[in-house]
Amino acid sequence: MKIYNNILLVDDDLDACFLNKRTIHSMQLADNIVTCCHGKEALSFLSDNCMHAIGHTKQCPDLIFLDIKMPVMDGFEFLEEFIHLPIKTPRPKVFILTSSNHKTDYERATEFKVDGYIVKPLTRDKVISALNA
Repeated sequence: MKIYNNILLVDDDLDACFLNKRTIHSMQLADNIVTCCHGKEALSFLSDNCMHAIGHTKQCPDLIFLDIKMPVMDGFEFLEEFIHLPIKTPRPKVFILTSSNHKTDYERATEFKVDGYIVKPLTRDKVISALNA
């Protein structure tokens, strides 16, 4: 399994974040995992950590797990802003991580060309499958 430097979890469900962090840690998938509770907080984090000279991007995520249904700014609103960010490092991969298995949510996510769509709960098998797709 590829080890990433940083993973960003964007989810308002603190229990889900705790469990997802445990899964990622148990897989030794990343050195650092940062959590944000909604899209607006995640955009601020990316702005602070991914839009500077390469030497100043130590926390810029390599991979983002993004929930769809969140307060303040949901996952789709986040993606609408994310695609326009002038990120100076390689663009993070984005995987939708949601409890929604609705066809309309899946179709909307694919319009943003996300790297994958995972229905919760996050498991080792689902991560391996998504990363190898």
